[in-house]
Amino acid sequence: TKLSNVTGTAYWSKYHTNLTLNFQNETDCLNGKFQCELKSLTVQGQPTYISKNSTNDDTNACCTIANYKLSQLQAQYETFVSEARNKYEILINQTSELETELTSLKQQNVEQNNNREILLRKTCLKGNVHTSPRKKFLLWGSVEALCDTETDGGGWVIIQRRTNSDVIFERNWQDYKTGFGNITSNFWFGLDNIHNLTSRGYTVLRVDLEYQGKKYFAQYSSFSVGDELSKY
Repeated sequence: TKLSNVTGTAYWSKYHTNLTLNFQNETDCLNGKFQCELKSLTVQGQPTYISKNSTNDDTNACCTIANYKLSQLQAQYETFVSEARNKYEILINQTSELETELTSLKQQNVEQNNNREILLRKTCLKGNVHTSPRKKFLLWGSVEALCDTETDGGGWVIIQRRTNSDVIFERNWQDYKTGFGNITSNFWFGLDNIHNLTSRGYTVLRVDLEYQGKKYFAQYSSFSVGDELSKY
């Protein structure tokens, strides 16, 4: 049997006595039976002794197992809600930061793709990755040209393409000087442009032919075209 002292208050009259006990811990009232002893003196000075055993049924209504468990659950619930709210706010902040970072990465990706597309439109270099075997680009930033992106690693500036008779190649001097045809189908690039190419170091010429279903090619490592004064 565990004995412990508790504090209490009492008042009594001729016909009635009331005693209130204050437990040190709210769980004390759940530990089983309690014995309350009250000693006093009569008006004649004779000592009197009262002893009473009490159980949970005799205690205050707030000191019941159900209410105790409820109070504990309430405290746990409030703690859980507080922690959940804090974690939710942290998650919201992290989600917002991730969305901002994702938006920034998407924008960077768009800008990189745009820059890459701009670069591809301005260059015709061996090894560049393209989505088609022929790609239009701006030679020297101003002259529209066609790049062979596939043959022997790509990087070839096409100076003539003739696959059918939709473009007449029997032309005068001026046409051959400046160029003619449609750059997306059959065309001649123009002697002035070819002269500018070879004078800037583009001196390798490759000729691809197809005859009776067979393909042939010839490649020359030193090719150049003079200017108009030299009659090209």
